[in-house]
Amino acid sequence: MGQWLSSVFLAIFAFVSFFYIFRSMYYLKHKATFNEFIFVFVLPLIPALVLLAQMLFGINELSTLILSTGEITSDFVDYEFYINVIDLLLLPYYLASNFLLFRTFVRYPFIRFRGTSERGLPPKFAGFLLMILIPALYIITSLLYFNNLFLLIFGMLYFYLGTIALFV
Repeated sequence: MGQWLSSVFLAIFAFVSFFYIFRSMYYLKHKATFNEFIFVFVLPLIPALVLLAQMLFGINELSTLILSTGEITSDFVDYEFYINVIDLLLLPYYLASNFLLFRTFVRYPFIRFRGTSERGLPPKFAGFLLMILIPALYIITSLLYFNNLFLLIFGMLYFYLGTIALFV
């Protein structure tokens, strides 16, 4: 049963990855901007959703630890963070979503709901929502549920990068 779930998990992950790769290639070919809702708002959610699917499917074959921090203790809670193989596969998602957050503030006139939309959300409002919601999602889920070091680091980076871009 575990091997079957691992295959389903990898197939879904590959489908999502190829979807974003091919869509990006299409946008690059037509010299379009990446200010579509699916790039700006959905792309940052993928790492947390993939980690949730990994936990729900109980996939341990792909959870080989690459780095473990040991215990980080405070007065009332002990944390042990990790980085595994799945995190390395998710690294392009983390980097692309941080890059698109910065571009949301700086470059786009609006955030499209679909690829051909003529209007959309104001970029400062969309960037501010992303700057607050995505770091909160990453940091809270990392501390309370996943103990994932990349979620914690990129959640803080997302907030700091959004704060810098807000004032540019």
